[in-house]
Amino acid sequence: MALCATVVEIEDNLPLRVTGDRTNPLYGGYTCIKGRSLPKIHANPARVLHSLEKDAAGRRQAIEVNAAIDEIAARLSALIEQHGPRSVAFWFASAQNASSITYSVARAFANAVQTPMIFSVQTLDQPGLIIGRTLHGEWGGGEVRAADADAALVIGANPVISHQYLSQNPARRLKDSVNDGMKLIVVDPRSSETARRAHVHLQPRPGTDVAVIAGIIHLLIASDKVDREFLALNAKGFDSLARAVAPFTPERVARHAGLDAQAIIDAAHILGEAKMGYVAGGTGISMSGHGNLCFYLLRCLQTVRGFWPRAGTRVAGPSVLLPPTMPPTAQPLPLKPLFGDERLRVRNLKQSVVGMPASGLPDEILLDGPGQVRALIALGNPASSWPDTERARRALAKLDLLIVPTVEMSETADLANYVIAIKTILETPATTQFAEQVRKVHHGYGWDEGYAHHTPVLLNAPSGSDLIEEWQFFFRLAQRMGLQLQIPGADGGMRPVDMTREPTSEEMIDLLCEGSVVPLGVVRDARAGRVYAEADRIIGSRDPSCSDRLNLGDSLMMAELVRYAPTLEASPSDIAFPFRLTPRRSDGVVNSMYRRTPGMHKRHDNPAFMAPADLERLHIQPGTPIRISSPHGEIIAIAEAGAGLRPGVVSMSHGYGAMPGEDEDPSRGGANVNRLLRMDELHDSISGIPLMGAVPVAIEPAEMTTE
Repeated sequence: MALCATVVEIEDNLPLRVTGDRTNPLYGGYTCIKGRSLPKIHANPARVLHSLEKDAAGRRQAIEVNAAIDEIAARLSALIEQHGPRSVAFWFASAQNASSITYSVARAFANAVQTPMIFSVQTLDQPGLIIGRTLHGEWGGGEVRAADADAALVIGANPVISHQYLSQNPARRLKDSVNDGMKLIVVDPRSSETARRAHVHLQPRPGTDVAVIAGIIHLLIASDKVDREFLALNAKGFDSLARAVAPFTPERVARHAGLDAQAIIDAAHILGEAKMGYVAGGTGISMSGHGNLCFYLLRCLQTVRGFWPRAGTRVAGPSVLLPPTMPPTAQPLPLKPLFGDERLRVRNLKQSVVGMPASGLPDEILLDGPGQVRALIALGNPASSWPDTERARRALAKLDLLIVPTVEMSETADLANYVIAIKTILETPATTQFAEQVRKVHHGYGWDEGYAHHTPVLLNAPSGSDLIEEWQFFFRLAQRMGLQLQIPGADGGMRPVDMTREPTSEEMIDLLCEGSVVPLGVVRDARAGRVYAEADRIIGSRDPSCSDRLNLGDSLMMAELVRYAPTLEASPSDIAFPFRLTPRRSDGVVNSMYRRTPGMHKRHDNPAFMAPADLERLHIQPGTPIRISSPHGEIIAIAEAGAGLRPGVVSMSHGYGAMPGEDEDPSRGGANVNRLLRMDELHDSISGIPLMGAVPVAIEPAEMTTE
């Protein structure tokens, strides 16, 4: 699901080993631990091989998959008839990425149900990327190709581990780019795997990223490193932006963020001298408050410097297995609306360009009355991934109907009325078509090149099992409920799926790739990942009549930045909660998936990484338990020294730990940081994302206990 090109060694219908494909033109033999762990997922002794249902007494028993679908269809139809389509909700998360077909069919089913209650991890991960892009405006020539940049700014991200922005052999690509002369700036409170390659590494106090970005823009304007010609043709609102960043001088930003002013100046100088810059923002700036503003300012930085691809250059990430898009041109596109029409019943949250706010879904389940969500189909593990664990657990347990298609029993599957046993990646065909769809939402995924790959089914389902593919579950459910599925067509419209017979998976792939730039048959015949030169597109010249402009002075964003400016002089001290908890990526983890697969991850705990100086000051030995308290809860974690971590910071991963009421041993299952968070406080007014990074916490030694 990380899209690496692999070689799978198979014997007696069992995968023995997965390695990287050395012949692949982009990956060159690289694959991450997620790919190498596929045999462990397939051979997991606790793998779900038969669908399960829970009876009225809470006992779980096996059920034939089609019988389960019959029962689910009847129960969903009854809920919709009695309470309306809004009573049924959908959760889309990492699990959908394991199949190139699932999302399209599952989304078609949700649309056929006619429910607006479609939620995704997008509003809990990096919603500001889409919101910032919407408020600033998009460029008709697409994004900058990483290979074309002589400078890069990476903030709140660790591409070497996450694969965002560096999808293929990230450590090698980064090393080669730096050796070839690219200047790298990294903004991260810890010396991450990416930061170790940086020419300038800024380690700010968590939550001060807005000030750092605004400070760099201030310096670019003050030193006249502004592409005036580009702005005159393509942008508006420059004066508003210049006024709003004026207070963010390097000295004030340095005091506020705990940085050296000269380092901020050095970063601005690199970007000011660059011919073309690549900008990458990640979860760090998304989860720490002001995420929309951070991503918006990064776009403004690009526009102020003119860091957009020009006419005559190649498009980044051209369509291969998708239909051709509108002709790329070197000009702004029309601005899009920020909000949709749908509203939640709680906290004045509403649909935005990034979707329905996931932070409101638990309350939509818990709040009785018209419009209440009573059924949820979850592609993922929300019990483990949602912030505010206690609230999430109560909500999932209250549902009349919880359905989880899964390979293994997850924390969410433990609560489900129906667990649908599905095939693994190696038991299904796949293409890179879905990756192209994802790239159109988040340009940090996929490839700059016109790359495509098709893989046939490699393994049969285990003998005696009763498995289906996830997309088949939704197709059969639609059949039972008498619903018509519709799939987006090459012309941009919707085309109906023949519901009279179930297509094969390859036929469904044919349907999804209909009208593709490179015929699917060509990609199938290649039998390996290839770069297709015929997919390349050259950016066309600006239309002289174009009146659209990139917006540097959005009123919402400028007002937020003006409100932020006075905090530059505020004291950063917090006596009750002096530390800041920040998220971190781990290369041995697939978010909240496959947590219970033996040997899947390098480690099953979730240490609380702290600066060695902090451990010494608090008389805490590495490997011993500590109590981490926030304004909303507390957890016991195992302390570990984090070399290169800024003092005052605690760095941990999401998705670990026990659920409320379960025995908890942080030395084995890790600590659940979601217990320290709340869904209904300090949430963003647009996306609803709650504060999940730069969380104020207190630290003290603790005794190991279990609940």
